[in-house]
Amino acid sequence: MPRVGLRGISLASGASPSAAFSPAADLTGLLELWDYDDDASRTDSSGDVIAIAGQLGAYTLEDGAFNAPELITIGSRQFAQFNQANSETMGNASIDFDSPATQNYTIFGVARIETATNFDVLFAATGPGNAMATYTANASGDLVQNNGAIANTNTAVTLNSVQYFESYFSGSASDFLRVDGTTVNTGSAGNTNASAGFHVASRGGVATTFLGVSVGLVGIIEGAMQERDELLAWINDEFGLSL
Repeated sequence: MPRVGLRGISLASGASPSAAFSPAADLTGLLELWDYDDDASRTDSSGDVIAIAGQLGAYTLEDGAFNAPELITIGSRQFAQFNQANSETMGNASIDFDSPATQNYTIFGVARIETATNFDVLFAATGPGNAMATYTANASGDLVQNNGAIANTNTAVTLNSVQYFESYFSGSASDFLRVDGTTVNTGSAGNTNASAGFHVASRGGVATTFLGVSVGLVGIIEGAMQERDELLAWINDEFGLSL
């Protein structure tokens, strides 16, 4: 018999296994997940997203003292569009990272990078310095990791295209940065013990670190990604990608 899957679509027996997969429920070690398409989790004001609660209910991202992103639609999904020129960002001051050699972290998401310069942050800890940061290296949107050392430059970013991003911090040579199907693992990004705080589209609202990006999904895992195949299949269904 057909069964109901994502978005209430009837799926025949033998359909994609992503239909039964829920990132919030099934990702091992998930610290928090923010889905901008979830109307019940968002707080909107005059077309802007001023807060979004995590799917686990542990942490909420807010615009705080900064400008809020605009809620837009790309395909069938809602995204938060962060305007670089308007200093837009969202964050949470309570998320407290350990040194990644003690506790590994994976920060992942689905986003469309639109305008970039050097050191425009996709996501990062609040500090110190470039802690747990994934940011652009140039106007082409090439991404690097930095947790005390610049590493793993990934040139697979296509500006104005929705893509999958995954940044693994282990405090070792196992660190890697993935964009869609391209993974770069050339060295360690460092082992800085970040201070409390996490931001999307800037490094804690520091001037010159804002990124022009539309973000649909962001998550943090304590540890390495174990269910990547299942997650990517789910993202393909939800965001219309072919990962």
